[in-house]
Amino acid sequence: MGVDQAGPTRGAAAGRGAGGGRIAVRWGQFAAPTADHPLHGAARAVFEICWFGAGALTAFRAYTARSR
Repeated sequence: MGVDQAGPTRGAAAGRGAGGGRIAVRWGQFAAPTADHPLHGAARAVFEICWFGAGALTAFRAYTARSR
């Protein structure tokens, strides 16, 4: 019934290193208040839905991995 402490940590670190960096760059380019190419209207809404959806999915996957 014990939880492998290295498993979720290792997976989370790998996710931040690979995908997290790319999505952070995209946020800086298109959605940050000082973005180089700021999105407006529907494009901004779609970007934010994907952004926060990815965060919610990551949190859910971390929670379910932890509860196993």
